[in-house]
Amino acid sequence: MPDERESSRYQQKYIGLDLATGIATTYAKQHGYRNVKLLMTKTSPDKRSEYFYVFSITDTMNKTGKKEFFILVDPVSGEVFRVDESNLK
Repeated sequence: MPDERESSRYQQKYIGLDLATGIATTYAKQHGYRNVKLLMTKTSPDKRSEYFYVFSITDTMNKTGKKEFFILVDPVSGEVFRVDESNLK
């Protein structure tokens, strides 16, 4: 009997960079920010914990200075998580 875990229909599907960028852009617009920049990506589908997209979100139109925060887009669900800058170093 074949092992179902090895079957391609049971493997996780990961979103691509274009879709992840679209999700990050939508998230930024919903929170009043304008600029989205890919900060880092690691694409290793065999290990989900090593497969991610991190974006820098900024608002350069802010008169009081540039505000910046970071988000991680989950490669399976497309969920967005805020990331503390110290975790990126």
